[in-house]
Amino acid sequence: IESELKEYMPDLETYVIFKTPNWRLMVGNYRTMEEATAALRDLKKKFPVYGREMFVVKDEIELAL
Repeated sequence: IESELKEYMPDLETYVIFKTPNWRLMVGNYRTMEEATAALRDLKKKFPVYGREMFVVKDEIELAL
């Protein structure tokens, strides 16, 4: 899935995380919920097969200066 996303959006930051018992793929560093929601809508349109597994996760990010 990560490689498919990278083909579509090569500059997209991706993070693969293991939380028992699942592997998770987190994408993007969005500053607002609106940005994340817009990206989610776009990704669901491009990859409808994964749509039911995609959602916005609120987390802390480090911003580049």
